[in-house]
Amino acid sequence: MNSVQRIPTLYRIMLSWVEPIFCASGTVLAMFDPTRYIDTMTPHFAYDPPVHRILLDQVGAVYLLMAFNSAVVLRVTDDLRVWKAVMGGIWLSDMLHIWATVKELGVDAILNPLAWRAVDLTNLGILVGMMLLRIAFIFEVGFNKEFKRKLR
Repeated sequence: MNSVQRIPTLYRIMLSWVEPIFCASGTVLAMFDPTRYIDTMTPHFAYDPPVHRILLDQVGAVYLLMAFNSAVVLRVTDDLRVWKAVMGGIWLSDMLHIWATVKELGVDAILNPLAWRAVDLTNLGILVGMMLLRIAFIFEVGFNKEFKRKLR
């Protein structure tokens, strides 16, 4: 079974160029502007350096790993299995991110987008939008149908 093919342009641009920028910005915020990072995640807590410093540095490291996987690993291969494995891993992270957000803000707040702050709209919009793109990629939405037939 040949799993190498041309990755559709939309996926290549969004997943290996745009997403690493989002991830890298998460690294910068978490590690170098922790007060702003915490505010983008929740309005309920203030930054407390002794408590949060190491945790935010570790969060920044995870964002950097996701940026590396998206920017480097995905650019060195067209192997669909590798792309799907990377996207599946990031999708798991997306799901936990959404779960943590719902847990923190509450279901009622999440289901009332009119009450969201601009930063919530941006954060959740990017998160959910990229997650949906990842799901579409995993299910090969928009892929060359000829290639799909050859794989089966």
